[in-house]
This record gives sequence, structure tokens and C-alpha cells, in this order.
Amino acid sequence: MPRLQKFLFSYAPYLIILAIVAGLLTGVANTVLIAVVNQAIGDVGATSDRLLWLFVGFCVGLPLVRTLSQLLLTYLSSKIVFDLRMKLGRRILRLPLQELEQKGPGRILSLLTHDIQALAMALSATPSICMNAAVVVSGFIYLFYLHLYIGLGSLFFALLGMVIFTRAGNLAQSYFQGARAHQDHFFEQFRALTMGAKELRLHQVKRTSFLHVLAKLGASYQRKRILGEAYFTAAGSLGQFTLFSSLGCLIFVGPRFLGADLEINTVLSGSAMVILYLAMPLEGLTHALPVVVQAAISLEKLRELGIDNFYEPEQDQPSQQELLPATWERLECRNLTYSYGKQGDEKHFHIGPIDLSFRPGELIFLIGGNGSGKTTLAKLLLGLYDSHSGIYLDGEPITEDNRQEYRQLFSAVFADFFLFENLAGIYPPEAEESAQKYLERLQLDDKVKLENQRLSTLDLSTGQRKRLALLSAFLEDRPIYLFDEWAADQDPLFKEIFYLSILPEMKAAGKTVFVISHDDHYYHCADRIIKMDYGQVAFDRPAKEALNLPSHKPATAGVLV
Repeated sequence: MPRLQKFLFSYAPYLIILAIVAGLLTGVANTVLIAVVNQAIGDVGATSDRLLWLFVGFCVGLPLVRTLSQLLLTYLSSKIVFDLRMKLGRRILRLPLQELEQKGPGRILSLLTHDIQALAMALSATPSICMNAAVVVSGFIYLFYLHLYIGLGSLFFALLGMVIFTRAGNLAQSYFQGARAHQDHFFEQFRALTMGAKELRLHQVKRTSFLHVLAKLGASYQRKRILGEAYFTAAGSLGQFTLFSSLGCLIFVGPRFLGADLEINTVLSGSAMVILYLAMPLEGLTHALPVVVQAAISLEKLRELGIDNFYEPEQDQPSQQELLPATWERLECRNLTYSYGKQGDEKHFHIGPIDLSFRPGELIFLIGGNGSGKTTLAKLLLGLYDSHSGIYLDGEPITEDNRQEYRQLFSAVFADFFLFENLAGIYPPEAEESAQKYLERLQLDDKVKLENQRLSTLDLSTGQRKRLALLSAFLEDRPIYLFDEWAADQDPLFKEIFYLSILPEMKAAGKTVFVISHDDHYYHCADRIIKMDYGQVAFDRPAKEALNLPSHKPATAGVLV
């Protein structure tokens, strides 16, 4: 598990090293204390002051070192989950949007909950593992110190136990990996349970079928987890058996080979006490191994998502050299192409080549049937899909180096929009009065209040929530806007306000507005109409000319976008 080791020592390395050192010192000190007690028992009636003071020193020092180690563990365990989730959140936002969409919310939720927790548990368990390992290693060293043959015999049984535990551990790991593979689907099904609760209540057969699938998936996940834990438990029991076997050989076989004088009896009793003392740390290592295995599996899941390094420097703030101008004159698509899915796969979709040009103050309608490529083109224009080439702003190509800054020119309300309750950072506090006027115009002032740049409630109808999303877009005050089927959930009055009042006002203010719409009786409001069909531009014409063209049948092929 080299990747897990690298991860563990990359996170807060100084604290981890300090906690490990404290754990190692505690482990070694425990064994030395046993040696002191053993020597004192062997010298009954002649115990020296040196041994007494050593005993007192260890009695005072051990709790202090253990307390230091535990305090470090407490600090790390409370800090790790928060830090890792924040770092993972930043990495998720840096992933290509299409890849994030393909992963699905169930897998992301599993990463944020189970996998981060598994890594945190492994990280916080590291000092304890080191302490137990130090006790075991120093204990065997002390057994060799007491008698060579006793040390060799104990080492033989320890190696036998390690072989058994390793074999069982490999089997257990395969079951844990299978359980983790089911977990993403399990989370996705629970998301469907909450999102589709209304539909499931309305259809008993569908509900029964859904619960059957959920139960089957859960049972498979549970079975694999139980089998994995069972193998580790069985391995731990076998390890304990080898330890007791070692103790039995020491007590019943040792005197026959080593003799039965007083000195040998003292050595045997001391060795027996050490072996019994090793039972607890060995059990601790046994219980820690499943935690380490699950953490290794979780780390591999993060790598599959493209998250290899949590500790690279954050670069959320662009350098001054990367910033694009706040104003622009020409936005172009030059031979723009984009594909996703494998060729021949049912999810394959290709768009382009596309050549288009846009200027400030234009009102452009993107039309076409479902699956024609409207939303894909919009996401390319906004820089949300990372096309390798084809987008130019004032003659400068948009690349990986400046795409993040290019996106700051846009504000959008998508068909699958998400509404944030906190509007801090979207508009300055001094613009509160202007925000309130927008709220009144959208006829939401009697339902929603703006308090310290926060919306008082989001418990509204879909149409009202879209109006709040429109409010958020207004307050961002970007030069270019996209509205993806914004009016689809609005009543006739607000449709009319949107097309005949809001859009012309935005155009008059110099905003460039892209509108994805099926409301054909409002197409005359546009300056230009661009029709998409099968991922290609069917036509790009002024609205008056486009409306005089023969009607086109909506495309039905492709992937819904």
C-alpha cells in the first residue's frame, strides 16, 4: 500500500511524525516497564533503588506520553475530515464538467462521505498502530534478550501467524473492494428514493420494484462487508491461537529442553508474562488492518476520479497575467468540434465543426429539437466543456491557461439550475436596495426576503425558484448571459415579461444574451436565430429571415442535452 503510505505522510507531516514518535515511545516504554517489573520480581528481597525510581519514572512518564499521543489524535481526527472534504471539493470543481456529469452525484456523495471518513480513520489510527507495533517489536527483542531459544520459538509462531493473517487479509480485501463497488450504486438509489418520492408514492408496483432492487443491492453490499470482516476476525482468532500455542510450548515444553533450575524458571515466567502482554497490542493491530485496507481502497477511488494529490498548491486566484479584459468586442467559434462517448456507443454525441461569431448587445435564440446540441453548444461557449480549441475572444484563443478567467464573462440559468441561498459575493452589500427592487419586479417580495445577502427561503414552486435564479443572474452583472428554457416553468404573464420586457432591457444595456427556447411565438424578439440539428448548425440568420424559412422537423436522434 505505498500510495496510502505516501498519502498518510503527506498530510500534516510534522504532526503525524510527532504523533508517531509519541506512539513509538509509548510502545517501547511499555515493554521497558515490563522488563523492569520482571527484573524486580526476579530479585525479590534485593530490589535496588534504581529499579524503584525507574518504575516510578515510567509510571509518571507513560501517561504523559500517552496523553500527548491521544491529544494529537483528537486534534487530527477533528481536523482531517474537514480539510480533506474541502480539498476534495476544490478538486471536484476543477474536474471537467462532462466527466463530473458522467460520474453522477451518487459516486461524488460516496467520496465525500465514506471515502474521506475512511482516509481520516486510517490517518488518525497511524500513531496507535505505531505504538502497538513498537510494543510487539520491542517485546520480541526482550524475549531474545531473555533467552535465544525462547526468542526464536516465539518468532517462529509470530511468522506463522503473519502468514495466516496475510492470506486471510488478501481475501478480506477482495470482499471490501466488491462492497465498495456496490456503494456508489447504493448511494445513487437512495438519491433516487428522495428525489422520486412523489412518483413512488403514486405507483405501488413501481415502488415495490424499486424497493426490491434497493434491498437486493443492499443485501449484496452487506454480504461482502460481513465476509470481509469475518475473514479479518477469523485471521485475528488464528493469530491469537498461535500466540497461545507459543505460550503453551513455553510453559510445558520449555522446561524439558532448558532445564528446571531457579534461573530458568525465572526466565520462563518472565517470558510468559511478556507473551501475555503482547496479546493486547497484537489484537490492536488486528483491528487496525481493516481500517487501513478500506482506506487504501478509498484512496484508489479518489485516483479513479482523477484526484491524485491533495497537497498541491491551490491556485483558485488567477494571476494578473491570466486575467482577460472585462470588455470584449468579438466572440468566435472557429471550426469548433466536441465529442463525448465512444464511437458506436449509444451515448456517443458529436458536435461541429461550427463557425459562429457574436458581438456585444446581441440577443440570440438557440433553437432545435431535443438532442440537437443546443445545450452542448452553450456549455462550449461558456467554457464549461473544455474544448481543446475553437473558441476565440477578440482573436485570442481560449485555452486551459485562461479558461477559468474567460468563464467570468458569463452568467447563466440552466434548465437544471441550482439555487444558492447565500448570495454573498454575488453583489456588494451597498446594492441591497437594487436587489430588493429586482425582487419586487419578479413579484417575490411577499414570499422572500433578502437578509444580509441571504434569501430567507427557497421553499417555492419551480417557476418561483427560477425567478430567484434570474435575480441572482441580474445581480452578477456579467456581460454575457445564457438562459436555458427559463420560461418553460413560467405562467403566460411572466413569459411575456421575460421575452418582451426583460430581454430587450438587457440588450439595451449592452448585454449579449443567449436564449435556448421552444417558445416559437416569441422568436421574433431575437436579433438572430441559430438552429441546431444533429450537432450541426442548420442555419444562422436574422430573426426576420429565419421566420420566413420553411419549417424544419425537430431532430429526434442524438443524446438528450
